Amino acid sequence: MRKLPHYLPKTEPMIIRLCTVMLIFCCHSAIAEVQPLPSSMQKDDQVKQIVLGIMSYTRWVPPPSPVQLCIVGATKFTTSLEHLDTNTTPNKIIVNKQSDLNSTLSTQCDVIYFGDVKPEEQQKIIATRQNHPILVLSESNPSCELGSSFCLDTETLPITFVVNLDSLARSGVHVNPNVLLLGKKRAVQ
Repeated sequence: MRKLPHYLPKTEPMIIRLCTVMLIFCCHSAIAEVQPLPSSMQKDDQVKQIVLGIMSYTRWVPPPSPVQLCIVGATKFTTSLEHLDTNTTPNKIIVNKQSDLNSTLSTQCDVIYFGDVKPEEQQKIIATRQNHPILVLSESNPSCELGSSFCLDTETLPITFVVNLDSLARSGVHVNPNVLLLGKKRAVQ
């Protein structure tokens, strides 16, 4: 290893490494932007990875066993979630697909993934579940001001999500803060 001149701080090699990583990340992002949009199957797999990732860093008190994941409304990218092989997940997950909003009110969902459901309807369903910790994600809630705690942006490449911290604080679940850093914060109005 090359010896640093006495006038350079010892943190410089770390800064150089960090800058190199950031440069690689930026180049990778620029290349990703010029590539063709992924097929719906690729987006479907990305949604599955994001949802399962957020769920894996979520803690319920008391912990549910098994975790009930309810997919509510018409969705574009949940085929992989609907056909989830529970043997490959660390915690047992039971997936229920529901097209009727009223049937969701009577189920014991630990996670709700909303498809084409208006944020006002999401809010009504969430309000009925206040005594039960619940993680709420949405595919069709771009502003993420009302309803879901995590709102996926399926128009971006790769798929990203916005975090509604107010909704998350009232959800009764605890999500690892590192997950929150990965998402975009909803802009304060």
